[in-house]
Amino acid sequence: LEDLVKSYPNVLSLRIAFPIDGHMHPRSLVAKLLKYPKITSTPTSYTVMDSLFPLITSMAEKGLVGIYNFTNPGVTTNGDILRMYKKIVDPTHTWEDVETPQSSVPRAYSELNVSKLSKHFKVPSVTKAIALAFESAKKRDEAAC
Repeated sequence: LEDLVKSYPNVLSLRIAFPIDGHMHPRSLVAKLLKYPKITSTPTSYTVMDSLFPLITSMAEKGLVGIYNFTNPGVTTNGDILRMYKKIVDPTHTWEDVETPQSSVPRAYSELNVSKLSKHFKVPSVTKAIALAFESAKKRDEAAC
C-alpha cells in the first residue's frame, strides 16, 4: 500500500503501530494483553490513540502529505504497559513476564523515527501518553460506579 501511496503527492499516510486506547475497547491492545497470563516484553513503538488521533484533523488542515510514523516518541514493552495499568487502573491484575530470545523477535518490534511528526506537533512520550490514557480510563470507571 505504501508503494502505491508514494506515487500520489497529495496523500497523507499514517503508520500506526500496536494501538493503545484509553477507552479499553475489547479489541484494543491493552484489553488483549489483560487476557494473557504470560506476557513477552520487547521494546517497541506504540500508537497511543488518545494523544495522537486528535492530531489527524490538524495534519489535514496543515496540508501535510507523505508517510508519517504515527507513534508516540520512545519505546516501552508489554510488561511496562501492564505495570502502568496495575499501578493506575487495577492493582489486583497479575501476569507473568516471559523472556523472549532476541533471535525470535519479529521485525515489527522496533523504535520508529517520529522526527517528521515532531517537527509539526508536540507529542507526549509513549510512557506519558499511556499513563494519561489509563488515568482517563480510571476516572471514567469511577464516574460510572
